Amino acid sequence: MTCELKTYSLACPDCLAQLLAAARIKQAACRLAPGETLDLPVVYELTPGARDRVLARRADLDGIENSQKA
Repeated sequence: MTCELKTYSLACPDCLAQLLAAARIKQAACRLAPGETLDLPVVYELTPGARDRVLARRADLDGIENSQKA
């Protein structure tokens, strides 16, 4: 069985860089169980009524290209 936990944070453009930096510090400090993975925090554009699978990724705002995701 595969389980996925998704955590979200909402940020205005003025706060995004600071909140993303804090999220990456928290992610780096996480201890993982054997076989567990944790992707780097990235930015998606919120679209009202849209499911998470269809949200537009904003690599221009998070500085991580898809090939660099952990």
